[in-house]
Amino acid sequence: MAVDIINAIGAYPARNWQKTQFEGAAKLSGFTLAKTYLKSIKGCYSCPIQCSRVTEVKEGKFVHEEVEGPEYETINTLGAVCEVDELAAVCKANELCQKMGIDTISSGVSIGFAIEAYERGLLTKDDTGGIELKFGDPDLLVKLVEMIGKREGIGDFIAEGTKRMAEKLGNNASYFAINSKGLEFPGYETRGLKATGLSYATANRGGDHISAYLPAPEGYGLALFGIGVGPTDPAKPSREKAHLVATLENLMEFMECAIFCKFLGFGLATVEPVAKMASKCIGIEMSVDELFLYGERVWNLERCFNIREGLTRKDDSLPERCIKEPVPSGPAKGETNETHDQMLDWYYEKRGWDLQTGYPKREKLIALDLKEFADDLNL
Repeated sequence: MAVDIINAIGAYPARNWQKTQFEGAAKLSGFTLAKTYLKSIKGCYSCPIQCSRVTEVKEGKFVHEEVEGPEYETINTLGAVCEVDELAAVCKANELCQKMGIDTISSGVSIGFAIEAYERGLLTKDDTGGIELKFGDPDLLVKLVEMIGKREGIGDFIAEGTKRMAEKLGNNASYFAINSKGLEFPGYETRGLKATGLSYATANRGGDHISAYLPAPEGYGLALFGIGVGPTDPAKPSREKAHLVATLENLMEFMECAIFCKFLGFGLATVEPVAKMASKCIGIEMSVDELFLYGERVWNLERCFNIREGLTRKDDSLPERCIKEPVPSGPAKGETNETHDQMLDWYYEKRGWDLQTGYPKREKLIALDLKEFADDLNL
């Protein structure tokens, strides 16, 4: 259902984030997948959700054997971001990514970037080995994924990802390089989902959607463990949203450390059962407040790592396209992320970090029992 919902609200990236709706979305939806190439579903042991989709294309030029996926993110980045609406091709590209061990999100967004760079004349046929890069070409999509995995020809360049490609191309190519901290964005548009955009920018590992899982409450209107409930305008910035990002980051950080599936958040009305389960598993009684505290501690520890490696507030950024370029049409028409700096101030306020540098304040690290890292960084 995700493709249809996010496309309908105008938060579905297409044509390398030039558009926020895709005309061919229905051809890629889960409903279409279920009628065509879906073979079975699967999940982890005893899982009631069974989120993984197993597919197989049995005929046509994109035949492939049974493989997991494609799921929502893959369908968006290898599909709409590259303007490919042929589901069999997306399934084949996904199969190649699985076999070669490369990420489907970064692959699709990097291909979309390369195609736009070609359209802008920043890449030529001399660079591509005579291959014409164009949006909407299913054969090209599959070919480029294979070339990325094998580091062949232009695939060797695309395999570097959008940040490095933009740096090598120059000519303001970073404007349309869709990443934060070098990690390509997944299938949720930041201009129509302001809190989601903030979560991409502040994620310690770069622009990903599950460090805070903001698309759930903001894009779908679904609460996570009872958090984020209530009517909200996805395109409207607010202090409440910025604070929600930090809160969910802390919770999701704990979930990762405890090896809990974040999808549990859709079925549990509160955080209390998580604290109870964790207490039983580790043998230490844990309150809900302690659960959030543990997550906050790890989040700040990761932040200290990034600071040591030279990252500052400027790296909690969004692509210039998202900041400066209004959405051209659809429900989010006219929206930008020009309020990102204000959202970042509110976020740092919640975190107890310095507004100018984005560094955790010394007193915050001491309160989290991280004094040794404050000392190491001279904070």
